[in-house]
Amino acid sequence: FPYLYAKGSPHSVDELRVAAASAAILGPFGGPATSILKAAALRAPPALRPAYDTVLVRGALVRGDFADARARAQRLVSAQPDSIVAHRLLRTVCELARDPACVVADAQVVAARDPADVEAVEIVADDRARQGDFTGAAALLRRVTASSDPPPRAANLLAWLALFTRDDMSQAIVTADQASSRASPGNASSSLHTLAALYAETGRDADALATLGKSLDAGAATSLREFDWYVVGR
Repeated sequence: FPYLYAKGSPHSVDELRVAAASAAILGPFGGPATSILKAAALRAPPALRPAYDTVLVRGALVRGDFADARARAQRLVSAQPDSIVAHRLLRTVCELARDPACVVADAQVVAARDPADVEAVEIVADDRARQGDFTGAAALLRRVTASSDPPPRAANLLAWLALFTRDDMSQAIVTADQASSRASPGNASSSLHTLAALYAETGRDADALATLGKSLDAGAATSLREFDWYVVGR
């Protein structure tokens, strides 16, 4: 909308229709708004076309038109290969279309170009771990967790992988502790469970049970969950 409507400037009727359509595309008038914007995009200057595609992708997602959304999102990525926003928009489309392979493929492109892109590295590492390549997944995650303030989700995944790779369990506990102390409320239970599992694996039974209790509290669980039995069993 800000690209199309400058407050206080003169606008033609057609310009006002297009600007209004950009603001209305996500609402009940999304159908007519989409038609107006598609027509306007065809005659828009090249510099403005990515803005049209961005709003049309969001409109297509609201309508459930994943084919149109993906085509436009892929065009955005091709036009702006270094745009984090364009790549995230494409991955959002792929996620909503239930196409995890598409999500991973885009993340691989981004992670190869920028090894410090945390979100892309997490996606690729998670995919490698699911395929059983725990060592490769851990190597990727170390790229983005080497600082004294590592991203919580990446740190949690790296710590969890130590249960499979058996690499430096003491450092894994430190990493898991960092992840649990920095995790958002929605992810705290998972991070605490990782820490509890590592404590159990290294024979620190009292710490394991105490941390498992914190994980249960953080997840508002009233009884042991299926995956909690790993900690109890160890």
